[in-house]
Amino acid sequence: MFAATADLAHAEYDLLVFWVQLLALVVGARTLGWVMVQLGLPRVIGELGAGVVLGPTVFGHYWPEQFEWFLPAGAEQAAALLTVSWIGVALLLVLAGFETDLGLITKLGRPAVLVALGSMLVPAGAGSIVGWLIPGEFLGPDATRSTFLLFVALAVSVSALAVVAKILSDLGLMRRDFGQITVAVGMANDVVGWV
Repeated sequence: MFAATADLAHAEYDLLVFWVQLLALVVGARTLGWVMVQLGLPRVIGELGAGVVLGPTVFGHYWPEQFEWFLPAGAEQAAALLTVSWIGVALLLVLAGFETDLGLITKLGRPAVLVALGSMLVPAGAGSIVGWLIPGEFLGPDATRSTFLLFVALAVSVSALAVVAKILSDLGLMRRDFGQITVAVGMANDVVGWV
């Protein structure tokens, strides 16, 4: 009976920490997003900044004990927050898909294809050069130079489509030709990069 009571208390504690995390992230993101809008910048910059401030870079560095309570190392806690974050990313991408006009993208076919190729080839080439210049000690015991080059090239050529879509939406550019081409290019980059 005491073990069941202890398990229930632990579950309630985990739930409390989760709700505090969610509240802090939402309030922090909304507040810093509002500050960025007042400065004439996209809201997403403040939202990303809230993650930096509430993460190990600021909060964890200056207040490690409180940070350990706020983001405990337990697997259950990490899984709950990660699940909510992935749901948020998925919903943001669905919203970007709703605002994407495939007819406009096909009408702008040639410029869209050229921009997509350039946005993949230039970073992939630069990433390959950087991967070649990185000393061998950083490769790891089982990695070959060619595998490492491919990894770096892909890592820098895949777009952050969710962030791009949020910036375009915040700036009111999602329905314009520029926004549509940008989203189409981001989708193409992600498909090629992840497949």
